[in-house]
Amino acid sequence: MSSLLSIALITHPLHAFFVSIGLAIPTIIFYLRHQLNHPTVLTYPWPSRTSSPDFQEQKQTNNEDRITTVVIAGSYNPPHYGHIEMIAYLAKRYQKVLVVIGVNKNKVYSVSPAQRAAFLEQMVDLKLAEEYKCKVKVEVVEDYIWRYAKSKNAKILFRGIRTMEKDGLEERALRKLNLWGPLVVGGTWPVPTWYLESKPEYIKLSSTSIRKICAGAVDNNTHVGDNDKDDSMCLKALEPFIPKEIRKEVALAYR
Repeated sequence: MSSLLSIALITHPLHAFFVSIGLAIPTIIFYLRHQLNHPTVLTYPWPSRTSSPDFQEQKQTNNEDRITTVVIAGSYNPPHYGHIEMIAYLAKRYQKVLVVIGVNKNKVYSVSPAQRAAFLEQMVDLKLAEEYKCKVKVEVVEDYIWRYAKSKNAKILFRGIRTMEKDGLEERALRKLNLWGPLVVGGTWPVPTWYLESKPEYIKLSSTSIRKICAGAVDNNTHVGDNDKDDSMCLKALEPFIPKEIRKEVALAYR
């Protein structure tokens, strides 16, 4: 009798609505917690399309990738070869790659986001093949990155990291913002965040190292000054990080 009564109550539209809400909320919370604690991390060598052995599944994934827009966000302060390697990979895999430099309106930058975007565009033009560079667009965004990604109908929000062991703790706060922000602030479902771990030969490259070199810390005993000898040493120290065509511009910007 009680079972029949329960069924009768649920068939009422209002009761059915509250039951569905009651079931949906725990499911959503479980999903968000799982995404927060178990993010998708692509280690090198990065998959070309899919690692699935099933031909039909691989074919479907390949087709989806060819029509997919993705976002990769960072400060790129300044950009280096490690960043370009990741952008090149995404351009080979997806239809459109939106490279986003986020801006905090309350922060003063020694090198403006617009100038960093210009360096990044030059590096893309120098290092990517013609068939791939046309897929890449660099943008400076003052809004939430997740909101920008949603506005562009992006399917994945990528973050480039050295390794999850080195950068995971710092990235967790951003991942939480990108998961809960859309639901709480925007009333919309979040764009999934995936991580690209660095190519091994670029793990030691960092924007911080570039800034230190340009500011004068070439090594423990050498400082970059205003003379030609010091300038030459600085440019030499930047060889592993930046293409020669823009090395001097970057050095001057970050001096």
